[in-house]
Order: sequence, then structure tokens, then C-alpha cells
Amino acid sequence: MSPHAPSDLLAIAAELLTALLTVSGIAYCILALWSVRRFERTPAPAPDPTFAPGITILKPVKGVDPRMHAGLASHCAQNYAGPFEILFGVSSLSDPAVAEPSKLAIEGSFGRAACGNRPVSSARRASPAAGQQV
Repeated sequence: MSPHAPSDLLAIAAELLTALLTVSGIAYCILALWSVRRFERTPAPAPDPTFAPGITILKPVKGVDPRMHAGLASHCAQNYAGPFEILFGVSSLSDPAVAEPSKLAIEGSFGRAACGNRPVSSARRASPAAGQQV
């Protein structure tokens, strides 16, 4: 029996390391395939048909055109089961578009419209499910 040369020991260590990495990679692939199979077989929960979360629609407005009021009113009159609010944003309080969201609040049942210190107006609709203003 002859003692191993340092280069032989290095070669054996490299072979062991590559064998260990190969076995680890195979084990990882098997685990990943098993996990995917398990995930695919798990049934998804049925969606709740009554679930309608509250939403906010951000609607920028700038300038006035002849059909603007009808377009904004259609946003407010949408048929959504849950509560929603529409925030109308303007770049300047001197913009003529500032008055349009306020007209919606005055004309319809869209709640309130406000233009305060910030250049934002909002029109809100009462939630049909909750029967109260959002």
C-alpha cells in the first residue's frame, strides 16, 4: 500500500464533492416535482359570490368638453355590488373641470363633493348592500 499523493487526495475530494452536489440536485428535483404534483391536486377554495370589497377609483380630470359630464356620471352610476368611491383629481383649483364633480353630487345621489385646500374632488355613492354612505 502506497501513500496517496496530494494530487490524488485532491482528485478524490473533488469527486466526492461533485457526487454530493449531483445527489443534492436530484433530491431537489424530486422534492420540487412532488410539491408541484401536490399543489396541482389541492382543490382551490370556491370564490365567495358575496365578496365585493370597497374600491377607490382615481379619475383625473382636466379641462371641460361637451360630453365630460355624461362620462363622469357614467363612472358614478356603475353597477358594482360593493361600496366604491371616485376621487376626481385636478392639477389646479382654477381648472374649469373642478366644478364638474360638484355638479354630480348636487344632481344625483352620489354623496358629497369637496374641493378644499387640496386639488381633489370626490363623489361617493351609497353602498346598496350596506344601505349607508361609504
